[in-house]
Amino acid sequence: MTLIVERASTSRCAGGFRVRAGGERLDSPTRKRGDGRAGNLVGSTRSVSEWSRRLVRLCVMGGVLSGVLATAGAQINPIPPPPPKARPKISRTYLSRLVRQLGARDYRQREQATERLIGIGAPAVPELEQAAHAGPLETTTRAIAILETLYLTGDDETSDAAEDALERLADSERQEAAARAAEVLLSNQRFRERRALQRIVELGGVVKDVLGEVLDVRDPDALGREIPILQLGLSWRGGDEGLRHVKRLKSLQVLYVITGCGVSDEALDEVRRALPRLKSIERRGPAYFGVGGTEHEQGCVITSVRANSAAARAGIAQGDVLLEFDGKKVKAFRDLVDLISRKKPGDRVKVLLRRDGRLKTVEVVLDAWK
Repeated sequence: MTLIVERASTSRCAGGFRVRAGGERLDSPTRKRGDGRAGNLVGSTRSVSEWSRRLVRLCVMGGVLSGVLATAGAQINPIPPPPPKARPKISRTYLSRLVRQLGARDYRQREQATERLIGIGAPAVPELEQAAHAGPLETTTRAIAILETLYLTGDDETSDAAEDALERLADSERQEAAARAAEVLLSNQRFRERRALQRIVELGGVVKDVLGEVLDVRDPDALGREIPILQLGLSWRGGDEGLRHVKRLKSLQVLYVITGCGVSDEALDEVRRALPRLKSIERRGPAYFGVGGTEHEQGCVITSVRANSAAARAGIAQGDVLLEFDGKKVKAFRDLVDLISRKKPGDRVKVLLRRDGRLKTVEVVLDAWK
């Protein structure tokens, strides 16, 4: 029997050889010159056992090599991304020199100092605020202009620092600085409110329309010229400190403060003083009923029912006159609010209604504020 060994890319053997039976000779892997048949090998005679041993060794070596490569590949860790670049440290001496140059006689020097301070960003804000508060008029004007640029174009850290500085300057005793800072804040009020709303939502606040539906503050078309309702509930993580963002909402109409949100009465008094257009700040208990109402000679007229609320599930409808809540007389919407505030989410209460001249009693399972 002859075994012919051929190079075969499809062979499972790592050496790439194939054994074919056909005679008593085994041809060596040397191509015969002039032979046009691809893969036919001729050469010296070798024993079948010798070629078999070679093939086995090649297969074993190929398998070992594949395993080594696979193991090595598994041990290679991906290169981690580079850490974020830290802000370069700027000396106070250098910042002070740049701020002084804002009042230099040379116009080009003033412009260069302005560009460099804008490029520095947040670290320059304290020096700019001090210069605006106590420097010459030219320096004050340029410092406030730089703060406005940082406020409108900087990253979150820079914008926060610049806005806080402008607010302090607007309340300062120096009239020139106060007037210019107040003008900057007023001219950018829309930008200021949208930015404040984003921060409030990040801290757990909820913005709603007059029907109680949640508004997406990222949608520029969701809000009109006024902010109807801001709700600070159990998800509020800002505490009293976070109310500084609420004070920037000059067009806010109603603020709901839910029991347990961690906001003090003193901080709410500051909000009232900061927002003269605010119609009301209403403290509410943790339970949610889901209706709007107004006074009626016999009780409280339901003017709106929020979809999927506790009231809606109980079948309460717009136009119903609510007479009693949990056995207590209701003469005005304020009475209803007070009675609900004494309840907890999940409580079951009986509600007496008048609808089309007939009395109707329904049971309501109260929700939690969301």
